[in-house]
Amino acid sequence: MRTLIVQEALGQDCEGKLGVFKKPKVFHVMNTLPKGLAGKSQRFKLVGVIEKSEANAV
Repeated sequence: MRTLIVQEALGQDCEGKLGVFKKPKVFHVMNTLPKGLAGKSQRFKLVGVIEKSEANAV
């Protein structure tokens, strides 16, 4: 329930500040981001986590 509210609020905020064509189609709310030893976010692992969660949702 809370995730839905957050996604709606983010969408409305983006519409007000960004152009319609720049607004993300989907928001992924996560508790933590995958990070490496240096503490930087690892985007390739993030893509894997998102793909895995979408596959489980279908």
